[in-house]
Amino acid sequence: MQAVGVARRPNPVGLGSGRIGASGPDTTTQTSLTDDLDFYSDLPSKELSLDEFEELALARLKVLRKIEELKTRNVTGEAYRMQLDKTIKANLMVDAATATSASGGKMSPKQVRNKNKHQDIASHFILRAAYCRTEDLRRWFLTQECSLFQHRLEKASKSSGALQSFLHRAGLKFDRVSDTEKDRLRQQLLSVPGGPGGEAVSPAEFVTEIYYRVPFVQALDLIANRQAYVEAGYAYVPLRRIVSIVKAKFRMALS
Repeated sequence: MQAVGVARRPNPVGLGSGRIGASGPDTTTQTSLTDDLDFYSDLPSKELSLDEFEELALARLKVLRKIEELKTRNVTGEAYRMQLDKTIKANLMVDAATATSASGGKMSPKQVRNKNKHQDIASHFILRAAYCRTEDLRRWFLTQECSLFQHRLEKASKSSGALQSFLHRAGLKFDRVSDTEKDRLRQQLLSVPGGPGGEAVSPAEFVTEIYYRVPFVQALDLIANRQAYVEAGYAYVPLRRIVSIVKAKFRMALS
């Protein structure tokens, strides 16, 4: 795979129209599970020097190549997650303990989040442009980016609140199953794997579990793996299993 090479000059390079890391109320914590989730629908506008441009391109390329390497070696499960997280932290995240602001002082948690967000979005668009030259490059980039998105989304799905927050922020609207309908389908839904390990939801968990009703054509992967209940043309999907559908929408957005 080819890296993005640019001459080393201090001249700033604008990346387009849109916003990156816009300031706003600090309503999340530094460890928010959805900070790094994005559909990349808005082009960044923050200026970059050519040095920064090259550094961000190479940093993301290391992450995407790590994903390819782990798949080639057939690394899965916790080992896959730990190695990928380590690579992401080393290349796309600033060290909160040592990071300094433009004024020379230590970055606040909000500044760290905004910096990480900027690096993630800018590096995505840099490689997205570089890898659109041929169909093979475009396909490789799309495959690795979808895997990166899935990795991040699965981390967020461990917290129903975090996943719902991202779905709302991304404007993804799914038809939530009412309590009345949920009670009517209790036995069928209890048989659908929805737990973190793929096991069926227990009766105690069922009380607080959230289900969504989506057209079955949007949940074909889940249906094929018997991870959704189907009735009258709709798939009833546990919140944690909505990941498969969101990933498909992400792929369509990038395509």
